Amino acid sequence: MQHCLRLSVPVPPMLEAALGYDGTARYVAFYWIPAGDELMWDEGWRSADGEWQGWLTFTRHPRVAPELAPYNFGDSDTPPTHWLLLDREARTCFVGTATAVQQALYTGNPTPDAAAWPGLGAGEPLPALTEEAMQAFIEGFRDVPVTITPEEIHQQMAAHARLLEALITLLNTQTG
Repeated sequence: MQHCLRLSVPVPPMLEAALGYDGTARYVAFYWIPAGDELMWDEGWRSADGEWQGWLTFTRHPRVAPELAPYNFGDSDTPPTHWLLLDREARTCFVGTATAVQQALYTGNPTPDAAAWPGLGAGEPLPALTEEAMQAFIEGFRDVPVTITPEEIHQQMAAHARLLEALITLLNTQTG
């Protein structure tokens, strides 16, 4: 955590889920990017879109917002200069520059098992991707059936709303 500052914000047990992270890494970072206007999470070797509602709920909460105010985690118009780093084991948050947080992620999270993720281990270069291989890859997605129903979407949205309500309740009960 060299070059990262520990924050004293509350870290409710469902914070990472509310922010859209469902992985197993000890450390996960969050920041906002203007491209796509999205919250991102990053665990060092992979990243994805997060849940923007959870981010806004957490970062704008009166118990959290004042401590985060000096930092730029990005917004709709501005790329981030800082990332929020969550230590899921110690239940603490840190802030640092993107470079400092990325270094913490790379040193703090073990890389995936090479057997489980071919091409990521043993220092072997990835094979070149030919135009034909890329077209075959894209074509493979055209026949993938959509298996989620509107009811399942509604259930997932309702579950996330309940998660955000629980987050707010816990943040409201935290004392400084």
